[in-house]
Amino acid sequence: MNNIELDAYLTSVFRLARTMVIKIEAVAVRDNNMLVNAGYTVSSNKTTWRYYMNMNGDYHPTDEPMYVKSVDTGDNIVFSKENMEIHLATFREYNSGGDLFQRLNSTYPAQSELIRGILAPIPYADTIGAEDYKILKYNPNLVLWNEDQLIPKLQAWVLVEKAHLFENDYMITDNLMLPVAIMQLYADLIKAICTIRFEAIGTRNVHDFYIWSHIDSYGDFSKYKNSLTRFQTMWLYRNIAWIKNNPGQQYTFNKLMNNLLTPAMIPLAKYDMVETTETQLEDLTPTPLYRKLQMNLLEEYGRAASFIDTRALILKQQSVAKDNLANTSIYYQDALQKGQFSLHSELPTKTLESAMKDYSSRHIETLMSTVYNEWIYLAGKGIFNGKILVVDPKTGQSIRLPVGDAYYVWRYLGDWSMGKKPLVIEPAQYQNVMRVTPPSIAELIGIGGPAFINQSDAKGIRDQWIPVDQFVAPEYLMAYSAGVYKAQWSHRKIFSHYYDLNMRARVKNTCSLMYDTGYMTTLTKHTTYRSLMDAYELDFSEYTAEEARNFAWDIFKRVTGWDSNAQPSLRAKQSDLIDIMTRLSSYTIHVITSMDDGVDLTEVKNETFIGDPRWVGRGNGSYGDFQHAKLFTRGYIDSIRYMESVTPIPDTVRPTAVIESAGKGSFTNHDHFKAVNLSTNLRDYAVKLTDSSYFRPLPEETL
Repeated sequence: MNNIELDAYLTSVFRLARTMVIKIEAVAVRDNNMLVNAGYTVSSNKTTWRYYMNMNGDYHPTDEPMYVKSVDTGDNIVFSKENMEIHLATFREYNSGGDLFQRLNSTYPAQSELIRGILAPIPYADTIGAEDYKILKYNPNLVLWNEDQLIPKLQAWVLVEKAHLFENDYMITDNLMLPVAIMQLYADLIKAICTIRFEAIGTRNVHDFYIWSHIDSYGDFSKYKNSLTRFQTMWLYRNIAWIKNNPGQQYTFNKLMNNLLTPAMIPLAKYDMVETTETQLEDLTPTPLYRKLQMNLLEEYGRAASFIDTRALILKQQSVAKDNLANTSIYYQDALQKGQFSLHSELPTKTLESAMKDYSSRHIETLMSTVYNEWIYLAGKGIFNGKILVVDPKTGQSIRLPVGDAYYVWRYLGDWSMGKKPLVIEPAQYQNVMRVTPPSIAELIGIGGPAFINQSDAKGIRDQWIPVDQFVAPEYLMAYSAGVYKAQWSHRKIFSHYYDLNMRARVKNTCSLMYDTGYMTTLTKHTTYRSLMDAYELDFSEYTAEEARNFAWDIFKRVTGWDSNAQPSLRAKQSDLIDIMTRLSSYTIHVITSMDDGVDLTEVKNETFIGDPRWVGRGNGSYGDFQHAKLFTRGYIDSIRYMESVTPIPDTVRPTAVIESAGKGSFTNHDHFKAVNLSTNLRDYAVKLTDSSYFRPLPEETL
């Protein structure tokens, strides 16, 4: 019977051995002799030797150009280190030491060193001066974070092997001894890696395969692997045998809680039944209540007790078992009666609760929305030029889609899943994307107003800009979008720390100039979905809604590199860790989990813009600084509107501002003005004017 995990482990060992680069200068000397015999001149400058050029990823004049099919675009490209920096998915596949790597080595057997050098270039300074038989390079992704002993021990083993493989008289008498020795060395690398890792079992250097082989011997726990940190994994590896041998103890339960839940900031509370005599004179029996006490994270979640009645507790447990909902009334009456006539005024229950809040999805700008908008923007700008390979799940046909066309196939599938059949391809809207060309310092100061935004402020805002060059790899789109998402939060922090409303609005307006919103019309050359589908021989007429959604999701993942964002959600971590706790505990406990992740709550997109009213402030002369406050209502009015006049109104009355914009009438603001002291500093005062618009009033002389 095949062991999938063992096969995967051995495959990774083979791949690590293939990516090993060991300096053997005898190979360089032998190569030079061959070139001389063939009529080539070999310089004494080792940087011109083919051996060292190949290890640096450079083609020697005698090397044959190698062509491969790009995984990113489907085009035939030269296999070079320059192209590997552009075609990231291609680099990843070849660097893994898998089938593509082996196929390339088989096609160009005389250029194996060059292939390794292209994937992992080693500078001349590191190769020429290095000791003979030193391990110069390997794929670090195939060595785990805790295996700091592997490469040093492997190096020591190589030096031992060198003594009996290369230091013998056969190297002088037999021309084939050198290639045989090299073959033997690299073949034995596999055994050496396996031996070193086997010796590390039970230590901090143990390989992941042995960790989870040990843990899974006590149950199927590897499915929770992604939700566990390194600390939690190693703790479980060291202690799972002890946990299984010490069941039913409060000490064991506390150890599980403190080492699995607490480091992940997952709370756990218990419910105890307590009797209250508040209504006993009327009812003749005490009333059972259930007291909730926090068991961990006391500083974060508090130490105070809270109380619920029997019905509330029964309702909380409806999701724990399949038939709870149908039997709610029975369970309620039974629990109430047992509580009322209990011989004890306080009893522990087997009900635990983990209630959490996750605010990461409550904001409009999420990582997923950011990568989606950047996909449209960068593809339309001609910066993201990749192609993706997708497989039609119905026909099994492989289709290579440019990322622009892929957007509209994805969009069509989404509409199809909702019962819509769009005909005409419309422009794609993007929102809050980072401009490919950042605004100047002067532009940033100008939009916010020089009285509010100084040189240092503008530079701090501009420094968050992330440059982007042309690329084809989805992984780069994900990495760039993650940077943009981080920059959005940095800008939010910049303007949010201003308590003064006027200053906050000015800085926010300045930060918004770093981003762009609009429509993209250059994603595809097709004008109708019929033309697009015919071009790729696509037919979704037999697709169900679920099949369309699944195909659309596959396209999204492949275009955006979303699979590289493999971090589980907080909800998934909570579920997994609670499940581990339950399975390793001998208690017949009920753990109620809840997650307030903001599905029904989100932040308001447009915050109030606060301008300087004419009758307050010190901006320009006796008036407020209106020169740089722009009225911009995205999605409602395309042109800039101007405020014609404003009349001071007492605090208790709502003001009306008359504006002109394409024949529009008056604009009524539904909030109050808040008067301030005229003597306050410009950066400290504010007048509240609530609206989703940004105001640029007309110059005084035009009124």
